[in-house]
Amino acid sequence: MLTEILRLYLERQFSIPALEMTTDEILASLKNYNSSNSKKINFDDEIIKTIEPVLKIADMVKFAKYQSLPDENDFCIKNSFEFVKITAEIVKNLEKPVDNAKESENNSGESV
Repeated sequence: MLTEILRLYLERQFSIPALEMTTDEILASLKNYNSSNSKKINFDDEIIKTIEPVLKIADMVKFAKYQSLPDENDFCIKNSFEFVKITAEIVKNLEKPVDNAKESENNSGESV
């Protein structure tokens, strides 16, 4: 369930078809994202390291019937939250100049 939310987030926020991808394909897409997308987001190794273990543990649970430990569950929730927080902040900062430019256009045409 947690990784499904993460995958859906990747699809909606970054247009990465994560619901249909394997973990390795998702990680490769994140590493190559900057060169293939107009948002110019660079998922550096630190960002990818927050999500990689979450996806890999989920794979073990799903495909190898692995029983994750409570500490692993906490770790996965914490890392997932951190990944979304970091990437949302990056997107917000990238969109800020565009918003400011629109405000300047709107304000410049107003009468005093």
